[in-house]
Amino acid sequence: AEDDARELKTELEKQGFEVVLLTGAKATKQGLERSLESLYSRSKKLKRDDLALVFLSGHGVQKEVERTIARQLVRKEEPFFCPFDAHKNDTGTMLNLNELLRRLADYSGTSTNIVLLDACRESTDKSAKSLDGSTIEQLRAK
Repeated sequence: AEDDARELKTELEKQGFEVVLLTGAKATKQGLERSLESLYSRSKKLKRDDLALVFLSGHGVQKEVERTIARQLVRKEEPFFCPFDAHKNDTGTMLNLNELLRRLADYSGTSTNIVLLDACRESTDKSAKSLDGSTIEQLRAK
């Protein structure tokens, strides 16, 4: 995963992209969130024809979580990316991919946002499923 990220960084920089690379122990939830907050903030200033791209490579898992929707408590599966410091039974230590997509759509001034996800997980946790994309919400044009 780290080699893929480094290669992609090199290729994107050749094309003029500004790239932030977090690998290994730097790819913690806090590190990812800090970089994403910076992206959200900066993407407000991007033009409609610009491109915001996020690439995540590592482990992913789908977990059932409780959400309040229309004042009702609902249990539903959501997809998560597991940062370097994730704990398999604590979604609070993971990056919620639906939330990442929502925030990128809400904060970006661009018409094109791309999230590349290269994630799989062979989990022994009975409450988790391998990430299959069936719970990743679609981005819609505003």
